[in-house]
Amino acid sequence: MRLAWTPLTLRQLLGGTYLAGILLLAVGVVFALGRHLDDHFRRELSDRGRALVERLAEDSRLALIQSESDSLRPRLETALTDPNVAGIVVATARGETLVSAGQHSILPSLSPPAGATGDALRIVETAETLILVATVRSSPPTPDFFARRALRPAPESADPLGFVTLTLTKAKLRADLHAIDRYVLAVMGVGALLVTLLALGVLDRLTRPIKRLAHTMADPETATRFHAVEVRGVREARVIASAYNALIARVAETNHALRASNAALTASRADLAQQVEEAVREVKRQNAELVVARERAEAASCAKSLFIANVSHEIRTPMHGLLGALSLLEKTPLSDKQKSHLVMMREDADRLLREMNSILDFSQLEAHRLQLRERPCHLKSLLERITKSFEARAWAKKLPLTLTLDSEIPAWVRTDDEQLEKIMRNLIDNAIKFTAQGQIQIRVWGQQTGADTFDIRLSVGDTGIGIPLDQQANLFEAFTQVDSSTTRQYGGNGLGLAICRQLVELMKGRIALKSQPGKGSTFAIELPLALSGPALEGDNELPVIQDQERPQLIASQDEAVSERRFGKSFHHGSRRVLVVDDERQSRLYAQFVLLELNAEVVTAANGAEALAACAWQRFDLILMDVRMPDLDGLETARRLRQQRTGPNARTPIVGLTADVLNLDQQDWQAAGMNACHHKPLEFDVIAEIFTRWSMGPSTKTCSLSAFLGKHYER
Repeated sequence: MRLAWTPLTLRQLLGGTYLAGILLLAVGVVFALGRHLDDHFRRELSDRGRALVERLAEDSRLALIQSESDSLRPRLETALTDPNVAGIVVATARGETLVSAGQHSILPSLSPPAGATGDALRIVETAETLILVATVRSSPPTPDFFARRALRPAPESADPLGFVTLTLTKAKLRADLHAIDRYVLAVMGVGALLVTLLALGVLDRLTRPIKRLAHTMADPETATRFHAVEVRGVREARVIASAYNALIARVAETNHALRASNAALTASRADLAQQVEEAVREVKRQNAELVVARERAEAASCAKSLFIANVSHEIRTPMHGLLGALSLLEKTPLSDKQKSHLVMMREDADRLLREMNSILDFSQLEAHRLQLRERPCHLKSLLERITKSFEARAWAKKLPLTLTLDSEIPAWVRTDDEQLEKIMRNLIDNAIKFTAQGQIQIRVWGQQTGADTFDIRLSVGDTGIGIPLDQQANLFEAFTQVDSSTTRQYGGNGLGLAICRQLVELMKGRIALKSQPGKGSTFAIELPLALSGPALEGDNELPVIQDQERPQLIASQDEAVSERRFGKSFHHGSRRVLVVDDERQSRLYAQFVLLELNAEVVTAANGAEALAACAWQRFDLILMDVRMPDLDGLETARRLRQQRTGPNARTPIVGLTADVLNLDQQDWQAAGMNACHHKPLEFDVIAEIFTRWSMGPSTKTCSLSAFLGKHYER
């Protein structure tokens, strides 16, 4: 059975620590002291032996010369009285013992070690003895008052007479060291015991207040009566006791407050129950109102969808007649002037029809009324036709438009080609719209996922303005563009990508975006399609709309006006009008009307161009669009008025805007405009503005045909 380990008390822990420390200290002291004493006694023994052997060598010179030992033996007997001397040997130069004394009379090898001088004192040490060998010379040493010793050895050239060997024993040295060790250990042991007893007494004084505190804390009565502990003992114990008493006082105070709070809580419980009941009734009432509001919202959504459908019908009906009349008119002989007017009408009608179709598609998708009509579709022909329809717009902006088809793309698939065409048209339209320079790349690839299924991937990449990362998440929501300036600069209702997302989801696919501001965007679509055979004759296919060869103005609908820029040379006496508008159609329309009124017309696509034109020539009238990207019409007019010495500081400025709701009179008046009119403007209104503000008829007749010759492409 495993025994439970009992924790040590503070006295046991600190007492054991003190005792172990003192014992370790004693052992260390004994060890260090023993090493030191051993070295000291050994040096002392060596010095005493050196002095003794040198004296014996001096005393042995005469005996070695006379080869008699009787006179030397008493001196050796006297040296043996030293307890450290074990034996003495006096030998001739040939190694023959002349006289010896003692039990350990040893005669070691008398040949000097290599490199040693003849007068060197040799010391041979063993585990039990220390042997010193001194050379006896025929010439006595001479006094040397600067050397450490009294006598200086004879010159090295003197031949040795013999040798004196002194053997010293280490037995007495070791006995003395052992006695010292036992004495030190005894003293250290007694000291350690006394210090431990003293430490235990001190610890008992330290731990007694802590024990009393623990006893008080363990007492069951403390939790109910909050007994305080007596403050006694050392400073730390007093601090602990005082802190405990303060804690007990706070606990007692908190307990009292808690009891009062419990009483108040019990008293307010009934009120709380009543409040909860009232809150439940209020929530039920709000839920009922939310149900009614939801029903109203659903009814409003249905009414909105019905309204959009009705409005679409009412708009599409006259649009049908208008487009039909324009188609018929295109087939009649027309002058250049009439063809230009017809092109403007056709472009605006097509633009209006596209916007109306976008709103209708979004309404149908939102109401979940759009049903897919899947049928066999020749995928390559569809994509090539879609790409070809955008080549004119891309060419007008000098943007290469390329279509890359993977060789593994199947020829025939089964899908709703009408909805797929809407998706691709929206993506390509956005790519051209938001790209000023670079290129547009359309890539189509995929992989077969089954015997009759194929996952197609389509991507439309551009090098346009790009989309910030924080705006990408909301880009596929309805009526959403990057910011309001995007709508003003590039147009659109913000439904294109929302329609794409809903159509892709309806076709059980997915759409993704990868974009970097200033470097362009890439929209990628993945659609699961079913493989199909060629369409049979008589299948209910939508007719392929062939691109008609229509005349068009050179400038693209995404670019600023024409290549015509401000000229420095004007005919004397003609009325010069500056038309500032970011919409190409608006500028062209104003040009046509003003040229009919015999006016010299200069156009500018933004406020910066207008300021540049007004800096060095004077105009009789300025027609200024109010809402323009970057520098709008109000700020442009304000800067013109601030140029008090400029040529157009007093030129009449008439504002033009299609924003009926958000522009007040004080806004354009504060900017320095003389008047402001809402678009669209009829010919008579523009003629009236020109007559009122251009200060009389023009003396120069301007040729509209000459203008069309520069800006019209048959």
